[in-house]
This record gives sequence, structure tokens and C-alpha cells, in this order.
Amino acid sequence: FDNAQESEADAGAIRILLAAGFDPQGIIRFHKQWSLEQEGLPMLTAYRATHPGDERRALRLEGLAGQTALTPGPPIDPAAWKSATLGCR
Repeated sequence: FDNAQESEADAGAIRILLAAGFDPQGIIRFHKQWSLEQEGLPMLTAYRATHPGDERRALRLEGLAGQTALTPGPPIDPAAWKSATLGCR
């Protein structure tokens, strides 16, 4: 994937999070932290060539998240959460 496709995917992720009533700050914090952790790692050169810089990416995500007010949805019930997380192991 290239930078434009990654940016499009980021915008979609923010839309999905907001539509589901989730605070998108988690994905923003992830990219800020990942930006700090990947500095000086030569094995990520190919990754960085096709992905937006994570600090810049986090700023863009913050902008996208700020365009829409967060309207929390109903909390997920425990049975649905258990079902949703079974495939994550």
C-alpha cells in the first residue's frame, strides 16, 4: 500500500470508531508511541517508505477525529464482548 491508501484507511478507521461510539484517542496514542519506538530501527525502512510518518499520521488522525463530535453509543453487553473477542487469541 502507498501513503495515500494508508491515509484513506486511517480516515475510514476514524469514521468507523466514531460511528460505533468509540473514542478514537487510542489509535492516535498508538501512532504517537509507535513514532517514538521506531526511530533508529533500520528494519523498518521499507515500512516507512510506504506509510505516512507516524507523528504526522497522529496529527492527521487528531484532525479527522476533531471534525466529528463523539456521541457515545450504548456499551456492548458482556455476552457480545465475549463473542467478539474469542477470535483475538
